[in-house]
Amino acid sequence: MVEALRDVKVRMPHAVRKGEKALLKCMYDMEGDSLYAVKWYKKGREFYRYTPKENPAMKVFGMHGFRIDRQASNESQLVLDHVSLSASGKYSCEVSADAPSFHTLIGAGELDVVETPSHKPIITNIRPKYRIGESVRGNCSSRNSKPAANLTWLINDQEVKPGYVKYHKPIKDKNDLETSYAYIQFVVTEDHFQRGKLKIRCRAHIHDIYSQSTEKSIEIERHKHNSVSSGSNTINVVHGYPYDQYSLHDIDNYDKKDTFMTHIQGDVSSLNSGGSSLYSITKLNGGLYHIILVGLLLQLTLLVILILPTYYIEQQQQQQQYKPQKQYKEEGKQEEQFDQYHIGESIQKVLEKVLERSISGRQYVADLMNANFTE
Repeated sequence: MVEALRDVKVRMPHAVRKGEKALLKCMYDMEGDSLYAVKWYKKGREFYRYTPKENPAMKVFGMHGFRIDRQASNESQLVLDHVSLSASGKYSCEVSADAPSFHTLIGAGELDVVETPSHKPIITNIRPKYRIGESVRGNCSSRNSKPAANLTWLINDQEVKPGYVKYHKPIKDKNDLETSYAYIQFVVTEDHFQRGKLKIRCRAHIHDIYSQSTEKSIEIERHKHNSVSSGSNTINVVHGYPYDQYSLHDIDNYDKKDTFMTHIQGDVSSLNSGGSSLYSITKLNGGLYHIILVGLLLQLTLLVILILPTYYIEQQQQQQQYKPQKQYKEEGKQEEQFDQYHIGESIQKVLEKVLERSISGRQYVADLMNANFTE
């Protein structure tokens, strides 16, 4: 069995921060052979050599982007100090056995020197309050790093589905530093809120040497009740929004205290000078009363439509018998004044009949309301 050099491997960190140290190890098994030399290369150029049988055993050749820590370096490891961004790249270790075999093997590895962002990721365009059913649209950016930071969105500490996130190509500045961007969009639901709050977080990380995050907290924005008053009339209204969407589950969860009563106060004055009130409905609440009210209004409307033409025709026929033949010189002017007078008279008589026929309906509504309030 021939004993010879084997298993040459290079171990180094995948990434180091700019300005820190990097430890590069060259692992090998001589299998009884004698070591002749260990040489390190970067991009094909030799910058370090260790030959144990020579004096001095260590030789360093100038290389831009780092300094070699001679005290910590030897035939099995190399320590790079004050590494800069230009120190990134491929490093190779060549191990050679001494005579008589002079067997040579090479191992290699990649090193990435990182300039980390000076600040945490920045979240923009996200408000502190949202309504159920509304869309959240936000941006996250991590600035001035090399390479660009990887961005991840999380909702309540759970990574967001890819379909809700869009990534933009990193932008480089004049110093070759990069800024990364990630956009998120999703629709707020009840399930998003834990103890009344939704936590949304953006995390920026580079390899395993940098990880920072920024978090925003979102609360549910409830509907606001507002009162609008005008004269003697008061109507309670609720602000409406374009993204209002509710399920049956949401409606069941409403607090009963949030319900409100609509008060309708008004009067319809008659055409005579007395100005008597037609009716007044107050404290109307509930679907049954609204249905009854709408039915009465429809009945009044139909009565006006059906009775008005009949009265008008009857009055016109009666007046034809007493129409003055020579009072006016112009027939058209005579008919116009005649019609204006009798249309007004007909409308007044129609309304009087409508008021008479609505008495029973008004009394029925009043009885229902009195019975309800008594209970």
